[in-house]
Amino acid sequence: MRRPHLGRAEGSHRLLPLLLRWCELLDPWARAAALEGVGHCVAQLPAPEVAWHAEFLLHRLRQVLVFREEAVLAALLPALFGAWEVLSPGFDPTAHAALASSLLDDLQRELVYVSDKPAARRSYFRALPALFPLLGLRLCTHLGGLLECCGQLLDIEVATAVAAVAGREGALAAALLPVRDALGLLYSLCRAAWPRAEAHALLVTRHVIAAHLRCATLPGTTLPAARDGDADGSRTVLPEAVRVLRLLDASGHCSEAVALLRNRPTTSRRAQAAVQALAEALARGTELD
Repeated sequence: MRRPHLGRAEGSHRLLPLLLRWCELLDPWARAAALEGVGHCVAQLPAPEVAWHAEFLLHRLRQVLVFREEAVLAALLPALFGAWEVLSPGFDPTAHAALASSLLDDLQRELVYVSDKPAARRSYFRALPALFPLLGLRLCTHLGGLLECCGQLLDIEVATAVAAVAGREGALAAALLPVRDALGLLYSLCRAAWPRAEAHALLVTRHVIAAHLRCATLPGTTLPAARDGDADGSRTVLPEAVRVLRLLDASGHCSEAVALLRNRPTTSRRAQAAVQALAEALARGTELD
């Protein structure tokens, strides 16, 4: 049942408290089903009805973040971020700052705790880009820590891809997909906090260039990415890496790092080709954005 019919149904005011209580169910799939219901109510009930439960709703959903099963996170994160989108415009500045800080504390902690859980961390890759624009420059209070966490998750995904591809034909495209998602998460974070993100350009550049070079030297990787269409997009992370670097290159840090790599002697032709492809992509303007 969707809006406006859901809000007009008898007993609709009881839905959110009931569903939030059901989030305590021990079975992950049952908990996920309750969270799906919460997300639906947040989206389909009238905003004043959702706002009536604002404090309890956000607090309860943040508590459930400690459950890291993929099914739970796939329902929880959209519900939590949807609730923030509906509720945050009604907060006064003091409450908004305090609640945003608490939410960012929780997310930064969880990005560390899910680092060894592939399905959980990839759920964050998919869901977090929708939240960052809603927080805007509130992100700056946690920007350094969040960027470090995202960079480490990118490193983990690259190492996972390298291990997955080793000796396995046909595994490259699937192995690189989470790496591209991790790069997309970094891009979304930097873009949402862009006025302050440039101060962290060196940190981000280190992770992004290392990810590109390691992936570019895997067997079967295509360099450079296809310029007409994206026929080779599943076999390279170059477009995603370039998009992050160009966003942060106002100070020239990224271009300088690539220039230093080009002048660094190496016996690996594949590595030379990867650096050359990155340099050419950075110089092509907005073609890969």
